[in-house]
Amino acid sequence: MCQTQLMRALFLIVFGLGCGPKSQPCSPPDPSADLDDSIFSVTSPDGAQILLQFDPATQPPVSGPSPTVVFVQGGWKFKALPFSPTHPRLNPDLGFHALYLQLPNDARGAQSRAALATALLYAAGMLDEGGDACQDDETEAQPIVIAAYSNGGNLAWSTLADPALLLPPIAGIATFETPPSSQFATLDMGTRAQQNDRFHDERCTVTSAEIVCAMDYTPIIAADGSRCTQTETCLGIDGNNDGILQQEEFALHTILDPSSGLQVPSIQVAAAAHIARVLPQDFMSNAQTADFWAQRMGPDVLKWAAERFPGLAAIVTGTEKDHALTALKRPIHLTTFAMALQQAGVAWVRLHPDAAYMQMLQGDVAIWEDNGANDDTNLNDPSLSAEPEESGDLYPTAYLNSAVLELLDRSRVLDWSNDLDDPLEMIP
Repeated sequence: MCQTQLMRALFLIVFGLGCGPKSQPCSPPDPSADLDDSIFSVTSPDGAQILLQFDPATQPPVSGPSPTVVFVQGGWKFKALPFSPTHPRLNPDLGFHALYLQLPNDARGAQSRAALATALLYAAGMLDEGGDACQDDETEAQPIVIAAYSNGGNLAWSTLADPALLLPPIAGIATFETPPSSQFATLDMGTRAQQNDRFHDERCTVTSAEIVCAMDYTPIIAADGSRCTQTETCLGIDGNNDGILQQEEFALHTILDPSSGLQVPSIQVAAAAHIARVLPQDFMSNAQTADFWAQRMGPDVLKWAAERFPGLAAIVTGTEKDHALTALKRPIHLTTFAMALQQAGVAWVRLHPDAAYMQMLQGDVAIWEDNGANDDTNLNDPSLSAEPEESGDLYPTAYLNSAVLELLDRSRVLDWSNDLDDPLEMIP
């Protein structure tokens, strides 16, 4: 066992992998009591009502009680529970319960972080009936695994980085196609439906300060009318410099911040528009934009989470055709994220779940990616690929399920080796 693995194992044993209150005895609500009514409300430590949906495991694990995995939805907009049958879900047949939450309408900001923290405390049995965080001194809380789809990954990491929140022990986070920076989140790279010929993936870099893809946004102009697909006004790249955003020219996307009613472009677009003095009135300023994104994603968020949870594990995965960034030719959204996690000091980082788990769930081991944990990730390494695209029996969250099972298994038996020949003990 290498030094990193030994330190992580010792941390799990001695400190229980988390931070939370220790003095108050705990009488948490029992999730199994909610089986007849899977959607219910719990009170958060700050008194807010958080709506949760509990999907019980349909089969027990090989040993011990079924753990509860907290699933964090993607996107930026409000979605009400219950989620539709087509919404990304976890498989209930794999020995773990799944807990879903309804997020506030704040573009995954402070209220959403507080809601996720409440769900994590509930899943760990560290939230009593009155909403007070608690800890049963006689029963150590089982470290929680988080499964995060798309932008849910950024919410998961920013929640763990938020020092204002009480949190239970966290074993790891599995993310699927999470956009690692504002440029990815706002689709500055373009899509198959709308190409951006200014984007070149070899110009992307990862540093301790930022994940950025160098791109020429000039001349950037404000536009309105039919060229703006999301709002009445938008920004775009005026390729022929005629002062009009033509149909074939690239219109830049934004995120709506409900609290201010303002549009939020990427950090790089806001800077370019600020220099050109073309920021529309319904857009955040350059400084506001930087602050918006700094609270939600980026290397600093990852570093703060890693410092708070020194034993944290992460699996980053995604398929050949990203669900949003459909024009990417290489999986740079995955490799840059894995690189950023490693540079931030996250203890154990893996690009894609171990092929042993995909083989067990889906068969055909030869087709699955199988990179070793904590192998150095280089976004320009041509050997690093995305997983095969979902089709037929390969459902959208198959990779998340595999990653969750691996993290649950490893955290139970404290096996943080580089690679596995076979799955560990979790599967029913």
